[in-house]
Amino acid sequence: MGKGATEMVNVQDVIVRNMTREECDLAVEWAAQEGWNPGIYDAECFYAADPSGFFLAELNGKPAGCLSAVAYDYAFGFAGFYIMKPEFRGQGIGGQLTERVNENETLP
Repeated sequence: MGKGATEMVNVQDVIVRNMTREECDLAVEWAAQEGWNPGIYDAECFYAADPSGFFLAELNGKPAGCLSAVAYDYAFGFAGFYIMKPEFRGQGIGGQLTERVNENETLP
């Protein structure tokens, strides 16, 4: 592999699950570290709208990335907080995270 290249991780080593409300604060932290300007109450409002719409990807028990896909009703939703921690980028984890979110059919 060339300089800066990373290896793809084994699918079985990645766990994608729903985030807890407290873990949403982690997503806000990561967004701020990326230079985004999340509102201080954004996570609280979005989580209240759709608690099943927040996902965390873990590799070997460590948070690696997150993504939200909040459904406000059957016709309107919003995706955001799609962040991979820098040390986990380029390994296919984000693709697995996106695939799981696309499989989520839970609507309010």
